[in-house]
Formats: sequence, structure tokens, C-alpha cells
Amino acid sequence: MLLSLTLLTILSTTNAVSIRNYDHRHCSGRFEKCTDLREFQCCDRTANTTDSVQRPDYRSSSFRHLPAAGLGLTCDGRGRETCGRVNDATWGDDSCAGRGGDLAGSFWFSCRGCPFPGGGDGGDGGDGGGDGRNGDDNDDDDTQARQAAVGFAQELLDQKKHLSSVIPDAVGIEGHLLPVNYGTPREVTEEVYRVFDNPALGYKDLPKEVRGYELVNVNDSM
Repeated sequence: MLLSLTLLTILSTTNAVSIRNYDHRHCSGRFEKCTDLREFQCCDRTANTTDSVQRPDYRSSSFRHLPAAGLGLTCDGRGRETCGRVNDATWGDDSCAGRGGDLAGSFWFSCRGCPFPGGGDGGDGGDGGGDGRNGDDNDDDDTQARQAAVGFAQELLDQKKHLSSVIPDAVGIEGHLLPVNYGTPREVTEEVYRVFDNPALGYKDLPKEVRGYELVNVNDSM
């Protein structure tokens, strides 16, 4: 059944949602982070002008500070759109999504009437769905709810046609959070990505002056 935008109640929200896109499944490994994302902003790399490196796609994403009726989505490309096809869905704070295949990015939105736990009345959000952190891949009910949410979000995405892209503002390497892009000096961003892009390198391989930029004692740090 087609779902029209007119049938949805999209909630006005001031929630500052942060998304982390990981290089491994189950929201593990290194990640790139987008902070304070608004609804329907896609956290991806397409607008990154810092360098021209073609990095591997993501494998999973986590969503922090989702509102009670929030839905977190992973996506891959379709046509000219970086985020044109919804891959997986999740709900609940600090939940994980990403079910197989490579991912181009992730986004979120908040609404009532969504076919997932907590979406019907803006309640407590239920337990998180998705790939391995809070959901159970063997739970038929969870799988059906996730599939329904993916279809619901795809209908909405098809009507919007385009999502704006937001590049990461930090990366996580071996438990350390380091700033990139925006106000971070270009040479620092390049050094961080030099290590981030090479699995054989780790945090200790960053120059001391770059390690000095590490983000510590910040809300939503690790």
C-alpha cells in the first residue's frame, strides 16, 4: 500500500541526533561521525572536498539521541542519489542498523504512525532494531517490523527525491575521537584520514601534534 506524506504526522523536533557510520557490521571498528543532524540530512562523504580518496562504503550505522518516535535508516545509492535506496531501519537510542551489503550513508526522521515499536503514539521507542547491537536477527517480529519500517521510509524517500549531504565532523580510531573537516586544519584532517584509511596503521601512528586535537571530555564522545 502506498503511503502518502499527507497520511504522516511529521513531528517538529529539536533533537540533536548523531550518526556514526562504521567500517564493519554490528557497529564495530572505525567510524565517521556526523553530529547534530536534522531530519532527512544524510551523513555521507559525497560533499567532502578535503581530498579525492575513494573510501570503502560503510557496513553499519548507529544513531544516538533519537527521539521517542525517531527512525534511523541506512541507505545506498540509486541513480544519481547517494542515498536513494533504504537498506535497513532501527529505533531506540544508541541502536544499530545495516543488514548486509555496502552502505553509502544514513539519515533519520521522526514521525507518528510509523510501523515500528514506539512509532504509533510517540511512546518509549521500544527496544532497538537493526544489526546486532539491540536487535535480534532471529526474532521474526523484529524482522517484520524492520522490513515494514524500511518500506515505509522508502515511500517517503521516493516522494522527497533528494536528501542533502552532511560530511563527517569526527572519526573514531581505536577508542579515540578525532576532529576532521569544518574548522579542523586541513593538514590535521589529512593526517587523520591517512591513518583512518589504512587498516595497518593505528592511533599511535598519528603525529603527536595531531593527537593533540583529540576530542576528550565531550558529550557523546565514545
